[in-house]
Amino acid sequence: MKTSYVEAQKLQPTDFEVQYFDRYEYYNLTDRYALPAAARKGRTKKEAEANTNRESPGGHERKIAGKLQRSEGKKKGKAGKV
Repeated sequence: MKTSYVEAQKLQPTDFEVQYFDRYEYYNLTDRYALPAAARKGRTKKEAEANTNRESPGGHERKIAGKLQRSEGKKKGKAGKV
């Protein structure tokens, strides 16, 4: 698979970008697609770091919350998870 590399400094903004984007938005637009980074799925490093799974100091909150919701549902007589 061949990856095409585009230098962000050589890109010229389109008429739409000139009309509606400021300098910061145009930088983000070029930064996202200028660097070939398949592992980040087209996201910048900052976006990838913000949307990653992190260790939770409390442990298994989702598991505990699910158990509590099911037990409350059973108390009320609702059908729970099979």
